[in-house]
Amino acid sequence: MKKSINISLIFMVLFLASSCFSYNKIMRKAVKISLGKDFKKYAAFSYPTNNFGLFTSFENKLASENQYCAMASCLDGIEPDSKEEWLHLGGLADIGKGAPIQLTESKKTKIAVNAVLPKLWDAVQIEGGSENKREVKTTLEIGPAYVRFINKKDFEEYIEQLPPGNKYKQKYESGSLVLIVSDVVVEYLSVKIEVDDTLEVKLDAGIEAGDISEKLGKADLDAKLEKSSSGTYELTVDRPVIVLRLAKRQPGIRSFMTSDNFDDWEIVKDFIEK
Repeated sequence: MKKSINISLIFMVLFLASSCFSYNKIMRKAVKISLGKDFKKYAAFSYPTNNFGLFTSFENKLASENQYCAMASCLDGIEPDSKEEWLHLGGLADIGKGAPIQLTESKKTKIAVNAVLPKLWDAVQIEGGSENKREVKTTLEIGPAYVRFINKKDFEEYIEQLPPGNKYKQKYESGSLVLIVSDVVVEYLSVKIEVDDTLEVKLDAGIEAGDISEKLGKADLDAKLEKSSSGTYELTVDRPVIVLRLAKRQPGIRSFMTSDNFDDWEIVKDFIEK
């Protein structure tokens, strides 16, 4: 079953100064309200990223140093080019549906000011980021969003056809795999930015040099920046942004080809959220 969540959060904010903020707590709470208590075991990323979600795998223990592949890099022969291919990961991911996400104006402001724009300021080497107290008028649009689950039956059929020496297959067949079995993603982030003359000069220089989008892409965003009019820019994230993920540990060899889902797998605490 593949369904979509339609989310549209459009708002206008005034960018003044930094404030106490936790991106992961805001997004975790919003998803729980939208999708229910079943998501209480999901870990929330502390920054916008398009990696380390579904199919990311670990050696025995869930820890950053034990990760041996991330998402599509775990899957031989699956190289998603389009957004649609990325979302479905070669047909191995099922997509679920939830209610629209609602955020207060204050929380919307904090996401725009403290989670997205600082990456832009870093790209153009503006020291202090959100502390520079320049007035920056922004409009942030988020959505639609999706909840993705590994289709266990299709996944096991995929595992079966892998060569004997494949590490992913070896871990799964030995019953020792730690795996991200589900995640929640927002399909896009789009930010309209209106800046003062000083920032306009810096952004124009970065665009002319052709390195802003490259730097933003390396910041786990795959973002691009384009100027739409004098003092006005569009910052667009081309790939879906992962909000939450659920990690589980294989209970042993008995779990191979014995159930239609991951209910018998043990939920493990994720290191991305302390």
